[in-house]
Amino acid sequence: MNALIRLTPAGPRLFEDDARVFVPLAECGAARAVQLAPADDPFALADHLAALEAIAVDFPRPTDGRGYSIARILRERLGWRGELRAVGAGALGQLAFMARCG
Repeated sequence: MNALIRLTPAGPRLFEDDARVFVPLAECGAARAVQLAPADDPFALADHLAALEAIAVDFPRPTDGRGYSIARILRERLGWRGELRAVGAGALGQLAFMARCG
């Protein structure tokens, strides 16, 4: 079971996993949820954004900042307003930086 920590106005809140399957970018096709690896190009999703419900951005190590760049590109340059998840090795102290990226 995976848990999801979602930032709310009252602070971080723990949610149970919603059982969606996040597929890698290379297999996105007709998927409703996609997971982007640090080396993935978020612009490759540009034509698929309208069909997606959620995007997960992988943080393989707490010191790997590529996920922040991916999140900013999705929000600011591609206009993604749907659910954006950070998955992997994050630290509680990074939540403010993640929130700033979207």
